[in-house]
Amino acid sequence: MDRLQACVWVNTKSGVYHAEGSPFFGVTKQGSYMTQAQADAAGYRAAKPSNLDAARLGTAEHARMTAELRQFEGIKLDNGWELRKVERTVGSRKRIDQLWVHDGLRKVAVTDYFTGRVELLEHFTKGMNYQFESEVQALLKMGYSYDYNPVVMPGGKP
Repeated sequence: MDRLQACVWVNTKSGVYHAEGSPFFGVTKQGSYMTQAQADAAGYRAAKPSNLDAARLGTAEHARMTAELRQFEGIKLDNGWELRKVERTVGSRKRIDQLWVHDGLRKVAVTDYFTGRVELLEHFTKGMNYQFESEVQALLKMGYSYDYNPVVMPGGKP
């Protein structure tokens, strides 16, 4: 098959195929280019996503969400919530996905995106620890309460 028409690289020894962009695409010792439909029909299976694939997906989704939401930074919504920060620091070098503040309710809320099936304990702990960052602490000292809202995006979609 012509490489320009190929959709996947099949490692014929392992029986696994890799999509373009995979570090294994076209580089294994035994393999062949074919369409995904041909690979499936021949009984080959897709490679499982790696941790690196998940990290790339997370990076891409954070960039997408930042681009979509940054335009609303500093705007107070009709319901009283203000989106104060989008993918910015709130004290140290930690970047917060979204920082929401409601002055009337005296609440500060962090929305934190996680691309995976479930949120890992380390990620949840990081999100809860945003309450110790200086900008959030300043609000808490003024009597605001803190809420952490993890949003799990399986497959990269909220």
